[in-house]
Amino acid sequence: MTQLSGKENLMFKKILCPVDFSAHAHDALKISVELALSCDSELSVINVAEPVPVSIGGVGMASVNPQIFNVAEYQKNMEDAAFEQLQKLCQEMIPDSVNSNIHILVGHAGENVVEFAGQQSVELIVLSTHGRTGLKRLLLGSTAEYIIRHASMPVLSVRIKE
Repeated sequence: MTQLSGKENLMFKKILCPVDFSAHAHDALKISVELALSCDSELSVINVAEPVPVSIGGVGMASVNPQIFNVAEYQKNMEDAAFEQLQKLCQEMIPDSVNSNIHILVGHAGENVVEFAGQQSVELIVLSTHGRTGLKRLLLGSTAEYIIRHASMPVLSVRIKE
């Protein structure tokens, strides 16, 4: 086990906060901002949008007439709306003194967060233990659990009292 000695070992230069626009995620973002301010860190805030469901066998979105419903256009509209929502959230919650950036990813939330964190050399992930799934009986949200199990960097899980 590595021992931490001195303040410099507790400094994280790159922090990642995945948000799903739930109240819990907002609280995790508040903590991320506080850490970024105290550590003079770069803060990346991401949202992972669900891909438009496509199925095989004539059931689901893939069976919709492409002349009536354009799946690619719908997906882009969803991503654009998520980006606008994320941009607004960050403008409200992150002071100008924090070096921050935002990203919208598409796919499996846990996998995308872990992959993004590795690619960006993130040193700390801050996330809420529960998101929009509504499964309050679970000890830990499935996305949070995936990230905690698979991330190669420290993960600060924020448990919000209800």
